Amino acid sequence: MLCGLLPTPQTTTEAQHTARAVELRSLHELAVFATVRIQVGTSWGTGWLLAQSGRPLVVTNRHVVEEALRAPVRVQFYQGTDRPPVEVVARVLHRSERIDLAVLRLEADAPPTARPIPMHTDTTVVRGERIVLGGNPSTVIGGEATFLPFQTTEGVVTGHVANPLFEPCGAGRNCVVVDAASMQGSSGGPALNLDGRLVGMLWGGPELRGSSRTVVAAPGRLVVAHGETSIANPAFAYLIHTRVMAEELRSMERR
Repeated sequence: MLCGLLPTPQTTTEAQHTARAVELRSLHELAVFATVRIQVGTSWGTGWLLAQSGRPLVVTNRHVVEEALRAPVRVQFYQGTDRPPVEVVARVLHRSERIDLAVLRLEADAPPTARPIPMHTDTTVVRGERIVLGGNPSTVIGGEATFLPFQTTEGVVTGHVANPLFEPCGAGRNCVVVDAASMQGSSGGPALNLDGRLVGMLWGGPELRGSSRTVVAAPGRLVVAHGETSIANPAFAYLIHTRVMAEELRSMERR
């Protein structure tokens, strides 16, 4: 008589790990469907959809849309791995003079797959907290620059920055540091905590310059000039805290 192998009962710990893995996958799905790719001329960056009554707004970094006066702003929405992105034209509604933030208004409806994110002003960001980021990072293949659209990554909050040099990211301790690499093209991407709440928006990261490996703060970019390469964001990313963005959006509404 042949006896089949009986399935081993899943332990409580294994079940918890499985549940957490499912939740994390769902969070990555939320992040990628809330993330948009923004193109202005030949430049691109990232943004995210802000939930509001009516058509959602797109929030991004101001430096992403600096060329918008000379070229239209095109916003692309993720449709899954087997469908091309949907593109909608947008216009710049607001440019902050205080922080590196801009708001775009869509000229047509976002596709039904888009996932706008509400902004909770009471959301805190603490050291050791794990977050998920969405973006459109650049890469170089065969000497040619290209990008990887609609990517997600994870990182852990390592602290906050209180330095006047970081004012475009948020004065005081409102610039959040995360141990997640972020390359050119991901500026303006959303950062979500494990509850799916928006905790910040990617601004930039440390930059290693030349053979001296000098580290400076800069919005994400890759520069190759005169034999010197600047690799942006090799290990960390800087986020504009949600509460700073909320303050800016409230001031925009009052105008």
